[in-house]
Amino acid sequence: MSFTSPSNGTFVISNAKSGTALDLKQDGIIIGYKKHGGENQQWEVQQTGSGKWTFRNKRGGKYLAIEGGQAGDNKQIIGQDQPYEWFMNVDQHIASKGFRIYADPCFNLDLDNGSDQDGTRVSVWGQWTEQQGTAPHQSWQFTQA
Repeated sequence: MSFTSPSNGTFVISNAKSGTALDLKQDGIIIGYKKHGGENQQWEVQQTGSGKWTFRNKRGGKYLAIEGGQAGDNKQIIGQDQPYEWFMNVDQHIASKGFRIYADPCFNLDLDNGSDQDGTRVSVWGQWTEQQGTAPHQSWQFTQA
């Protein structure tokens, strides 16, 4: 897979460990699911004036968000009507190159255990430290849709 740096545009966002894509289910829950390129896996990525990012699903128009709006360990990721702003930077810790997508203060978008099973839960967890090692389950890659 080639490394793509996101800019304003439409992307499939996949986990660096599993290769599965962020997928908006009909019930509004975000899961990891094998890539198939459907609109429920396509995300319109926009950088805001404040330097943060929004991710809007192409099928339903829902924004990638944290359930309840506040970051904390093990909080479910959902699609919601209102924009939710995320931070994003290059993940320097993995060879395959990817991006950390995180909420203030440093709660990373996380594919549970980096599982490649369809339907895997996506949540936020505190950022792994150098001592914990690499965290490809918290790193995401962008492919132009």
